[in-house]
Amino acid sequence: MDVIKSPRRFARLGVLILDGSGSMGERHPLGISKAEAISQAVRDLITALKNHRDSRNFLLTTLVYDDEIYEPSEQSKPPLVPVTWIEELDEYADYNPLRVSKRGQTAIGDALQKGFEIAHNFVLQPGDYPPSAVIILMTDGKNNAGRDPLEVSREIHERIKNEGLTRIRRICTLGFGDPADQESLDTELLKAIATRTDPEILDTFFVGQDIDKVVGFFFKSVVA
Repeated sequence: MDVIKSPRRFARLGVLILDGSGSMGERHPLGISKAEAISQAVRDLITALKNHRDSRNFLLTTLVYDDEIYEPSEQSKPPLVPVTWIEELDEYADYNPLRVSKRGQTAIGDALQKGFEIAHNFVLQPGDYPPSAVIILMTDGKNNAGRDPLEVSREIHERIKNEGLTRIRRICTLGFGDPADQESLDTELLKAIATRTDPEILDTFFVGQDIDKVVGFFFKSVVA
């Protein structure tokens, strides 16, 4: 049964910040690399958003990082893409972050800062529809380069509060790995970075590597 699509009423940007560090080349339980698994999750997210009744209102952009930041222009991708256009952009269908990065270390704080700048610029630009943005940061490891992510997160949340940037709706974080593996993931850091909300309404923090659950987390983060 076809979903009846609603007319354009707003413009919601999902800023997907994808870990391109060397460890993303490690094997995922599906038998592919973790980077390939994340690429599949992003494609499945796009499909889910395109099938949503508000699909005309959603845009996506991807930001890849290791110890450097790789913006969409460096990925040969348009910077901000309405999800309804993506099926016509077949050359942009690969979201494997390792095809962009040099597989360096993990600069979570630097990536979060750049993701915020993209969201900030988007929500302040004039347009025909009320803009809003959601920042979703994923990593499979711990921060070991660049700025302190917790400090960056505090600064961002303080700016959102002080500057009345309520159109930046939330920061969500995904730890892409085994929840029991505390050696690989800094789950407490990721939890601290995420915007605090009522978990009965929306979880802004998730740890796991089940692709269906990752896609569900991405989807709710953008849509809610």
